[in-house]
Amino acid sequence: MKKLVYYSLHEATEREKVGCWPQLEPPRRYWKVANNYDKVLDFRKFPDEAPNLDNFTLKNIAKRTDVLSAEMPGVGGHIGMFVNEKFKTLVENFTLKDCRFYNCKLLAPFDEKFKKRKEPEVFQFHYLNLIHKTDLVDFKQSVFEDLKTSQMVTVENEEQRDPFLRPRKLCLKEAPDLFCAPYDINILVSEQLKMAIEAAGITGVWFDDRIVCEFYTNE
Repeated sequence: MKKLVYYSLHEATEREKVGCWPQLEPPRRYWKVANNYDKVLDFRKFPDEAPNLDNFTLKNIAKRTDVLSAEMPGVGGHIGMFVNEKFKTLVENFTLKDCRFYNCKLLAPFDEKFKKRKEPEVFQFHYLNLIHKTDLVDFKQSVFEDLKTSQMVTVENEEQRDPFLRPRKLCLKEAPDLFCAPYDINILVSEQLKMAIEAAGITGVWFDDRIVCEFYTNE
C-alpha cells in the first residue's frame, strides 16, 4: 500500500490576516428566507435545490480574503466554506470528492478604508459544500482501534463498525486531492494541492498536519 499525505484545511482566524473572525455575518432573518442554508444543507447528502447563500455581509473591519469565514447559526456539522473564483478555479484542476460549489452574492457595506458606502457593494463568491461519506474507505484493508479494549481490529463494512472503533489506518479506494474526512469534520487536502494553494498566495486559510489517522491507497 502507498501512504498518502493529507493536511486539514482551516479558515484563518488571526486578526492581522482577516481583520476579524468570523468575517461574514448572515443576512437578517435568514431563517425566513426560502431555501436558507440551515434548512437545506446536510452533511450527509447534497440538497435537492441550491441553497440560498446570498446577502451574507462582510463585517466592517473584516478583510476580503480569498476564503471568508462565516457566522452560520444552526448550521451545526455542515461542511463548507465561502471561497472566491480564484480558489475555485485553482482547486478544480485537482481531483475533488463529494463536493459542490454554489454561487452566492455577498455584501460589503464598508470600503477598504472602513468607511460606509452609500449602497453596499455586491460581490460574487462561491460556497464550497462537502458531504460526509465513508464509501471511499476500503474497510477490509483499514485498521480501527477498539476504545473498549485498545485492540486493533478490522471490519467488513461500515455497518459492522460501532461508535467505539476509532480509525487508525484508513485505506482509500482512490486518492482525491480535496474531500471531507470520513470520520471527523475536517476538510482534507493533498500535499500537492496544499503546495498549489500556497504558491497561488490564497489568503484566509491555514493548514494543520495533525491528522487523527494515517491514510493509504492500493492504487
